[in-house]
Amino acid sequence: MQESIAGFGSTLRGSQMLRVLVVGLLALVLQIPIAMIGAQVADRQERRQQAIDEVASSSGRSQSLTGPVLVIPYTQRLEQQSADGRTLTRIETRHAVFLPKQLRISGSIGSELRRRGIFTIPVYRLQLTLEGEFARPDFPGLGLDPVEIAWDRALFVVGIADARAIRQATSVNWN
Repeated sequence: MQESIAGFGSTLRGSQMLRVLVVGLLALVLQIPIAMIGAQVADRQERRQQAIDEVASSSGRSQSLTGPVLVIPYTQRLEQQSADGRTLTRIETRHAVFLPKQLRISGSIGSELRRRGIFTIPVYRLQLTLEGEFARPDFPGLGLDPVEIAWDRALFVVGIADARAIRQATSVNWN
C-alpha cells in the first residue's frame, strides 16, 4: 500500500500536466490581488479628479482673456420702400468695434498649492498689466455722420472666461 502511494507521489511529481495545472491555478489566484490593486488605482484617479474639480470650481477654471476692444454705439437711418411705394425710415442702433493700434501685455505668474485629502493641486495666479493705444476712429471714412456717434455710451471691453477667478479689484486708467 505504501509502495502504491509512493509510486503515485512520484508519478505526480514527474507529471508535466500537473505542473501546468498548478501554474495555471497560481496565475488565477494571483489575479485577485491584481484586480484589487487595479480597482484601488481607478478609485484614486477618480478621487484625484474630484479634488481638482473642487479646487477649480472655487477658484475659477482655466482662463482665456479676450480684448481689449473699444465698442462705440452709433445710430443709422435706413430707408426702405414699402409695397405701396412709400419710403419708410427706420433708425437702428449699431456698434462699431475697434482693436487697439498698439497693445503691450506684461504679467507675473505665481502658484500656490492647495490640499484636498491626500492630493496636492497647484493653483496659478496671474497679475496682468495691459497698456495700449486706440487710434481715433475715422467715422466719416466709414460713411457715418459724427453726429450719430454715441460717445457717452462707449465701452471698453475685456473678456474673461470665468469671472470667479478675479480675486481683487480691477482698475482701468483711461486717457
